[in-house]
Amino acid sequence: MKKIGAVFRQIRESRHISLEDATGGEFSRSMLSRFERGENDLTTQRFFQALQQIKTSLSEFSHLAEIDQHSFIPKLLKEHYENMSLEHDQALYQRYQLAYQKDHKKENFIASIILKAQMLGNYPEVELTSNQEELDFLYDYLFSVMIWGNFELSLFSLTSPLFSSQLYRQYTEELVQREDFKLLLDSSLPALNSIFLNGFFLAISSNEFEDATYFDQLIKDHFYSENEAYLRTVYLYAKGEFLYRKGEKETGLEKMEQAIQVLSILDCKVSANYYKQGMQELIKES
Repeated sequence: MKKIGAVFRQIRESRHISLEDATGGEFSRSMLSRFERGENDLTTQRFFQALQQIKTSLSEFSHLAEIDQHSFIPKLLKEHYENMSLEHDQALYQRYQLAYQKDHKKENFIASIILKAQMLGNYPEVELTSNQEELDFLYDYLFSVMIWGNFELSLFSLTSPLFSSQLYRQYTEELVQREDFKLLLDSSLPALNSIFLNGFFLAISSNEFEDATYFDQLIKDHFYSENEAYLRTVYLYAKGEFLYRKGEKETGLEKMEQAIQVLSILDCKVSANYYKQGMQELIKES
């Protein structure tokens, strides 16, 4: 918080905006001054009011404050995808687990949680489950953060396989009710839509149709733009699986096949094969 306050002050002063003007008359100058010196926090609502007064977007502030610069997720995913196999992921998981036991760095624990989630999502035959320590850590970490950036959004999205459908919906509802949600819609809509889509798939695969309907509505409310062809296609597949599991098998199968065909046309061979295999397994189950 001390760094955030200092960055806020730097922006305010560079734009020649006084403390009084930066409060917008919504709270005291002394409160904002103490925040800038790192002596106290601001509520989320007051912080966003102050951001508006100094004419700074959340994405601009996050960049200047380097809120996302500590993110190690891209490097971790690169390690994961470079040699994508269960054995490779298990070795990576053990490496980060041992590192965390040795140095107790949060980054190593988060990395191990993400890898466990990826193994659960990609290799359903593996007997892995999330434990309460991991779920508590994720909740405490995510919902104690004042400003969500790409790191928090990616972390929530990537760890979806660890959650039950009901718990993932509960966390999503808390996300949607955050005071910075409208700002996230402006700056991070693709990341949010990935979260909604993961929740939709999780609910469908769990046969939790009420939860699936909730996520379906979220996606409709904030529908993918035309330049997000891949996400729109995956959503088409998810809708097909949803209808199929609800008993509308002919319509559902048609939508899934359409999505797989589009992925093939787009030369997304890995994704096309992944969803084709998923559709075949679904047909075998029924």
